[in-house]
Amino acid sequence: MFLYHISRVLDALATTLGRGERPEIKSLAQQLCLHVAIDHARGLACAYGDELVGRMPISNYDYYFDKLYDTLLPGDEHEHLVELARTVGNAAEPLDFIALGDLLAGTAMGALFAPYEHDHRVA
Repeated sequence: MFLYHISRVLDALATTLGRGERPEIKSLAQQLCLHVAIDHARGLACAYGDELVGRMPISNYDYYFDKLYDTLLPGDEHEHLVELARTVGNAAEPLDFIALGDLLAGTAMGALFAPYEHDHRVA
């Protein structure tokens, strides 16, 4: 069930980004998934560089991934989950969601997907 909800968050994020829109982060799970997406983009840029983006217009923001974190992620509440999943998970994966799901208890898992209340992060 955990991976189903994570996949829904990733699908919604991909749809939003595919439309060229800025994602509105409303839960800890969305923060976590956006962090993973930026990490993955950074990895692709390092591995393939111009091969993937050679025909795209050049921008001053190309390969400026730290700015993406600062601009798109509203806070760093998710960072402890990233570190936790990397510590216990498969090192070959960008983030081991299966290991993370195994570590989270019911209330923590519920908080991961709970929407923030009134723009205050309580999850």
